Parts: sequence; structure tokens; C-alpha cells
Amino acid sequence: MLKKEFKGAELEGITTKHPFYDRLSPIILGEHVTEDSGTGCVHTAPGHGDDDFNVGILYHLPPYCPVDEKGYYTEDVGPDLAHHFYEEGNAIVIEKLKQCHALLKVSQFVHSYPHDWRTKKPLIYRATPQWFASIDKIRDVLLDEIKNVKWYPSWGEVRMHNMIKDRMDWCISRQRNWGVPIPVIYNEDHSPIIEKEVFDHIVKLFYEKGPNVWHDLSAKELLPDNYHNPLSPNDGFIKETDIMDVWFDSGSSSLAVFEKAYHTYPADLYLEGFDQYRGWFNSSLIIGTAINGHAPYKNVVSHGFILDGEGRKMSKSLKNTLDPNLLIQKYGADILRLWVASSNYQEDIRISENIIQQAAEMYKNIRNKFKFMLGNLSDFNDNQNHVKTFTFLDSCILALLNKCIDQCMDAYRQYQFNTVLTSIVNFLTIHLSGFYLDVAKDILYCDAKDSLRRRQVQTVIYHIVESLVLLLAPIIPHTAEEIYDHFVGKKKESVHLEKYKKVAVLQTLDCEKYLKDYEQLLMIRSDVLKALEEKRSLKEIGSSLDAAVTISSNNPEMLQFIKAIDEKTWQQILIVSKVNITENTQNLDQYTTISVRVAVYDGVKCERCWNKVDRSEIHEGNLCDRCYHVLKDE
Repeated sequence: MLKKEFKGAELEGITTKHPFYDRLSPIILGEHVTEDSGTGCVHTAPGHGDDDFNVGILYHLPPYCPVDEKGYYTEDVGPDLAHHFYEEGNAIVIEKLKQCHALLKVSQFVHSYPHDWRTKKPLIYRATPQWFASIDKIRDVLLDEIKNVKWYPSWGEVRMHNMIKDRMDWCISRQRNWGVPIPVIYNEDHSPIIEKEVFDHIVKLFYEKGPNVWHDLSAKELLPDNYHNPLSPNDGFIKETDIMDVWFDSGSSSLAVFEKAYHTYPADLYLEGFDQYRGWFNSSLIIGTAINGHAPYKNVVSHGFILDGEGRKMSKSLKNTLDPNLLIQKYGADILRLWVASSNYQEDIRISENIIQQAAEMYKNIRNKFKFMLGNLSDFNDNQNHVKTFTFLDSCILALLNKCIDQCMDAYRQYQFNTVLTSIVNFLTIHLSGFYLDVAKDILYCDAKDSLRRRQVQTVIYHIVESLVLLLAPIIPHTAEEIYDHFVGKKKESVHLEKYKKVAVLQTLDCEKYLKDYEQLLMIRSDVLKALEEKRSLKEIGSSLDAAVTISSNNPEMLQFIKAIDEKTWQQILIVSKVNITENTQNLDQYTTISVRVAVYDGVKCERCWNKVDRSEIHEGNLCDRCYHVLKDE
């Protein structure tokens, strides 16, 4: 019969009698108990659960733990339960309640339970004495130090800040057989000996005899000679058997490696996966700051993890793993490195045979560009053939090289390796191969060997190889070494011994001006190529060398720019046989600054360079004036 209803909070402080133990149990309140799960009334065991432990602290309840390290009840619970495995407890307690006539109902309730990730077996919580590192005492310093570190990606700072801000004291002891021992010795009453003299002596023994000294010597032998303690009147001492948390090991690495061995503390860079914000980054920050007052690193770079081609986590059970050694055997180490560098490591990245093949194509593209450039430097001597004056087009490509270098150096400083690679590949593919070298081929192959113009182009190529091989060396070191070995400007035994320095010509060149001019040049070239393609589609011309191009403008600034480049240079830039520049007397609309007309050039094709020239300029053997004199002088 229902006699009264009341709020649960009204029961706080009331004591209840245990059904079969001679003791009273208080009723307490806990925020972790909810009305939508179960009855809203739960048994609390401060020694067997995180929530229970915390609420026990509020009510000054001891962390009672009557289960030993093997999962068996201790004698504290009486003869009926003592020495039974904890899982047997349910049946025994139910039977005891029946005997006491205190059992109202028995029912099965399924709920989630923690399991060991290795054995997949259920776990129970046990409150045991442990060693802790106090975070509260250094929390403010830690939070300040986080601000002094550069984090890549930048959200790493917020992530670490939140972890430290909310972190509880760090339990640094573990109950394992193998690991770094906690160098604490206890008195006969089990109180720890916390004395600097003792710790210094143990450290000295570790240095002199190695870490096994902790296991080889007795507790008494580990203490200083003639050491006595009033809490051990019989000179009986006990060694700590717990070991350090492995994260304390790794977190101390900066002290051992940098401070002790290399004297370069703090480290310039810590590099690991995103999971290490909770692990190595975290423990290193705590220990380094606690010992030295500041973070053990200046920069932290974190990365995602590798997934398969479909974005799934790699697993042996899914049979979707790729052996990097097999990939290296098949493609080479540099292609695997190229794939890594081309990926955005600040998120999870995918790998598959198809993705690696794409990296292989990129590698082939890079390699072919350098192969072409090195081949065209075979007769170039840096000391004898190097020139210091350049044409407009040379200056444009050098300005683009300077821009590429600046982008790469800035990206390297920010650890953005994919940006480095993108900048280099774009320069090589779009500007160098797609434009400059296309123009330069005629000069390299057909001009006189020692002509100024050919040496100018070779000097430009020299500077490009000289600069880019150093920028690529960290990414594809083996290929960079191979390029350097065949480079006429090789000065060191290895490319990796070179110190990067921007070439002198780039430091004096008005790069900003030439970059603007280059944009103007590309716009004009684009209009001309479009007009040439229209004529080609009408089958009026075959090759662009069949064409004569007239460029006109009524815009004074545009006309001045066009005329500043002589017609011969325009022919080379546009790869046509004739270029005429005129002032347009017709009215162009406000959106049009130039007009382009393409006509078939009625000239004679040179058998050597394939350029068309006026019939009056043709020499014996259908050679243009340039080719005739080059061959004659040879």
C-alpha cells in the first residue's frame, strides 16, 4: 500500500541498516544518477567506480575496496564471500538476501560494461594506492606555455589548452613487471621516504650501475650508507614495485636527449599523430614545464592517419593494408615520399595503388623536366659561360622562379610540404615547360653554340636547376642527389651538404615589375593562341610557324608595352614566323585593349629551324640567315 510520496533529495543523510552486515549505510545524492535509467536509486561503491569515488569524496566516504588484484573478494567481506571470484558474488548475495527474507525481486538488467581492448574481457574498477603528479600546481604555467608554442595545424593550440585546462592529476604509477621503476623506498610502517638525499643516492646508483640496480639490490642496499629512519626502528625497508606510466618515460625524453646529450633544450620540433595531444605532446609539456619552467618544444606538428583508397581504416581483417617496403621496391622511395609530400597531412590521407601511380606520374614529370635542363647544360661552364644580362622573357621567368622560391621557403617554415610541391610543379609545368622552354628550344638547338642569347637561356636554366634541386632535396632526396651529381654547378660532395642561398641575380632583379609584365604578356599570348587555333581549325594553317600575326591596340599603355618588346622577340615568344605591331585606328570597345589578326605567311621554310622567312633571306640549302651563318662558322 502506497503511504507517502516524497522527493529523493529528502532522503539525504538518512541511514539504513545493512540486511546482513552489522553496519549502517547513509543515503547520499549524486549528479551521475538519472531518473530515466533504472529506479533512480543506485548502490554506491567509492572503491569501485569513478563517479562513485568522486561522490564518496563529497560525503567523506572511504574508498572501500574488498577485491584483490586478481579479482577475488578479500576477508573484509566475511567468510561467505571471501576468496570467491567477483563474478560469483551475485549468486552468493542473492542467496544471503533470501535467507534474511530481505529479497523482494530478482531480474536481469543488461547494461554497458568496460572491456579490456586486448582480451575483450570485462573490467572492474578498484581503488588502490597510486602515485600522482599534481597538475593543479603548474596548470597556469602550462596554459601560458601552450601560447608560446607554434602549433601546426593551428587548432592544436586550442586542443591542448582544453586538455590541460580540464585535466585531473596524472596517475604516474602502473602495476606492471617491466618498465622504469618508481624509485621510492618505504619504511616499516609503509610510509614513503621522501628525502632528497635518498633520491640523489638512487640516481647516482642508476648512473653507475644501470637501471637493473633497482632489481639487483635490496631496499637497504639502495639507501645511502649508514642511513637510518625512526619509522624503521629495525632497519627494515621495502622497495616500490610499481613502475612509471610509459607516458612518463616518453614525456621525459626531451630531458634525456636534448638537455643531457645535445644541450639544445628545448627541441625545435615535435612531430606525431593527432592522438599524441593526449599522449606524448601532453606528457612532454607537463614534465618539461615542471622541471624547466617552460615547454620542451618550440613547434609541434601533428598529422592524420593513413586510410585505404576508399577512406576506410587499414586493418588486417579487411585485407586493405599496403606494405610500404613493397611499394618502395616497386616504385622507389622517392615516389612514396612524393605521395606523402603532395598530401595534406593535416587530415587523414588515403593510399592505394592508383594513388601511388598518380604520384609516379608526377615524379616522371619532374624528372623529365630536369633531364631536359641538365641535357641542355652539357656544354655550359659556370665560370666561363655565365652571363649577367638577360632579355625581357628571361627576366620574367627568373621573377617567377623567385616567386616560387619565396612560396616554397614560406611553406617550409609553416611545414606545408604539399604547398612546396604544388609551387614547384606549377612552375615547372605551367611556366617553364609550358612556355619558357617551348620558346627556348629554338634558341638552344639552332642558335650558335656560344651566342649571347643561347648562353643567356643556359644561365637561366642553370639558376633554375641550382635553386629547385635544393628545394626538392628534402622531399625526393635520392633524385635530388642524382640531379646534383649531373649538375655542372656541383660544388659539394652531396646536395644535402649545400646551404640554401638565393642566387644573386634574383636579389637584384625587379621581380615585382616583371611579374606584372608577365601577366600582361600571358594575356596577349592567350589572345594570339586563340586566334591561331581558329585559323588551324579552318585548316588555313598547320603549324603556328605558318602564320604571320599582327597585334594592334589603341590603348597607349598597352601599345607602349607591346612595342617595348621587339618584333623578333615576339616571334620567338609566340612561335610564329612573322609579327607586326601596329596602332589600331579603329574604335575598340571598353573591354578590348588589343586586336589580333592571323594571316598565312608567304615565306620559305628553313630546313634547319623550320621557321619561315622572306624569300630574300633564304640561303643555299633553304637555310635562313641565322642557320646559314651558324653552320658556316662551325
